[in-house]
Amino acid sequence: MFQKIVKILLIFQILLYHSTVFSKTTENKNFNQRYLSNYFSAQVSHENGNNDLSIKYFNSTKSIIRDHPNYLDKYITSLVLNNDVSEAINQIKFFSSKNTINSFQINLLLTIDAFKNQKFDQANNYLLDMKILQIVEESPSLDFSLPIFEFLNDSDEIIVFSTKPNFDQWYEVSPNELLFNNKLVNFSTTIDCLKLPYLVKKFLRILTKNNRDNINNFFSKALNKIINLFINLFIKPSKYITNKFEGLPDLVFIDTRNDLIPNKVNKDLFNWIDQNNIKTIGIPVSLYTLEGVSWSPITPFGVYELETKPFKGFPKNYEYWLTSKQPYVIDQLGKLDSKVVGYPGVDSKWLSLFNYDHKIQSSNNEINILLNVRHFGKSRNLEKAKGKYIYDDIYNFFKEIKQLIDSCEDVKINLYIKPHYYVNFKSFEKLLNQLNIKNYKFLRTSIYMALKNINFVVGLHSSVNLVSILAGIPTLIFPQILTEKFIDEDEKSSNIYKNLNGYTENIQEFNELFYKYLDPEFREKHIKKDEIHVRSFFQDQTIDNIIKTIKT
Repeated sequence: MFQKIVKILLIFQILLYHSTVFSKTTENKNFNQRYLSNYFSAQVSHENGNNDLSIKYFNSTKSIIRDHPNYLDKYITSLVLNNDVSEAINQIKFFSSKNTINSFQINLLLTIDAFKNQKFDQANNYLLDMKILQIVEESPSLDFSLPIFEFLNDSDEIIVFSTKPNFDQWYEVSPNELLFNNKLVNFSTTIDCLKLPYLVKKFLRILTKNNRDNINNFFSKALNKIINLFINLFIKPSKYITNKFEGLPDLVFIDTRNDLIPNKVNKDLFNWIDQNNIKTIGIPVSLYTLEGVSWSPITPFGVYELETKPFKGFPKNYEYWLTSKQPYVIDQLGKLDSKVVGYPGVDSKWLSLFNYDHKIQSSNNEINILLNVRHFGKSRNLEKAKGKYIYDDIYNFFKEIKQLIDSCEDVKINLYIKPHYYVNFKSFEKLLNQLNIKNYKFLRTSIYMALKNINFVVGLHSSVNLVSILAGIPTLIFPQILTEKFIDEDEKSSNIYKNLNGYTENIQEFNELFYKYLDPEFREKHIKKDEIHVRSFFQDQTIDNIIKTIKT
């Protein structure tokens, strides 16, 4: 009863305050001009560092704070800089029900106030609860962030927003199924931003589902372009995300590898991030970035093509994360902040959740082999392939695997194929049919899920092979010209791969090692050595360190 009375009195006080302000302003015919003048004067004084003057103008335009949360943020900053912390806290409390701003400085002041009043649980909430947004351009960036999301507090809000219409182009299951605690993350796409009936949105998702199956189909490509054009014209993702968070995020994760397409969606997101000065982290999309590879250096905002990039530079509050110390990347960053944080996807804390077991039971006459394969181009010329595997490379790879499988008469081998996210499945199916390979299954999921129930891995060049090694799964590296080219051009990469027990330099060596890996004792002996070797390059316990970093 007492609480209700207090609430009524408070509401009455607020109404009285605003009625008084309104009555005063209506008495003055020049209210609109003076009000607008004070508003701009407050902004200018704040930017010029004149705190006394800015506070004076802020105080005369308080009612605008109801509709402009960022205005409150500047007002509070001016009060703090003027050594009036108590008044700043009072103003935050007064307007807390009238705006949705969620900035670091406001949370910090509320934390200090809670500690002062010995409200420690409340202080903990102010200090630790976070709103995190990840903008997804390509699926590999999720391999980095999913382990972090798994171990964040239940009270943290997380939105993963895909600038593509559908997550199904990457995953055969809901992205929530890639987490053990799926209550943490809200996965949204551009389709979710549309103000359309549920059934219409569902229909659009069907049309854009598994587009990689029909990547070369003219009708599919045309339909996808039309849908994307339609979405770009009618959505504003920043508004959608703000509504979902009921305010601004504290932190934004964004892919560091690919150039963002200069469309309306990306421009809206970038301008929103920049204008609100939201802390933005460029996250790695691979365990290790090779030196000298065209897509490796920093390209999240079109750094390479300055004249055609969709945005005018990086966000003001931007930091670039690295998995390990890579001087050639740091050199390219120039004045941009960078931090070596490791790769959470190989953290033993994360990998242990999957309970990987590669051991073959003596009673079981079946072996599950995972093939890590990359996309290939139409060209049969290595120079014209532009970093892709040529058709002949992929064909010969599967041909060798087919011969080895056929020679193992006493063992049934089940093939599981984990393609690169660019892969055109129809092209792969056609190739496999030509070789009469039938006992296989494509895995459209994250590498972590793909490794479940796998006895050993055979891979072309990819950092994914290092993930399987650190997961304790025997891994063979197939000898191939492009693989050797990537490895030989980078000193660190060469040290990692060429000292692996599973690294082979020619087909004969690979075939011999393949048969040896069928022996459980041999595999156990060698995988542990490879695991220790790779771990010496990539630190463990990265998840706790990253969470500590983003919380502070």
